[in-house]
Amino acid sequence: MGCDWWASDFKRTFPTCPICGSDLGYDVATKFATPHFKCRSCMTVWKLIVEGLGWKTQRRYLLVEPDKDLRASSLVKKGDRWHEGYKEEFWKSLRILGFKKRIELAEAKKSMARPLAYLGIVLGILGIIILAVNIWYFGFYFEKYNTLAAACSSFPAIIIGGIALKLASEKERTLCYIPILLGIIGLFGTVTGYIGLYS
Repeated sequence: MGCDWWASDFKRTFPTCPICGSDLGYDVATKFATPHFKCRSCMTVWKLIVEGLGWKTQRRYLLVEPDKDLRASSLVKKGDRWHEGYKEEFWKSLRILGFKKRIELAEAKKSMARPLAYLGIVLGILGIIILAVNIWYFGFYFEKYNTLAAACSSFPAIIIGGIALKLASEKERTLCYIPILLGIIGLFGTVTGYIGLYS
């Protein structure tokens, strides 16, 4: 049986990917005469394990490579108590078990990180602009309300940047450091201004 047949057979068994829910289908490669199935969306790879002989054969699927976001890494090369891999029913029940809900929650958290980081950047820049305008008009004598306004922008920038950092993926972490850095700069200027104001 060729790769096309195996791809169609796996697609019939799992119309949507058990890990990411995509319906893009699967690519098949044969290694040591054993079919391996790769999801075209998340890149998860399963190995087919056939147990038994004749009409008593039973299929199991061993996850050999996790998805590209490592969401299914805990399932790699795992199986039932006495066997490698899991039966078809296990992979189809992931949604019921809440695995996909956890994936969706992780995706939602990840999608929130970038907007929060941008909001923090805006607030951080605003705080620095307020300080810069204050210096432009008043020199290094910090006007009370301008200093307070800068603090009200810089401090939230640090908090928001920290929240975004907690939700961020590895690729987004650098972006989340920017509002924290801007907030620290603005807060440093604010504290310096208050010291100058009351000294």
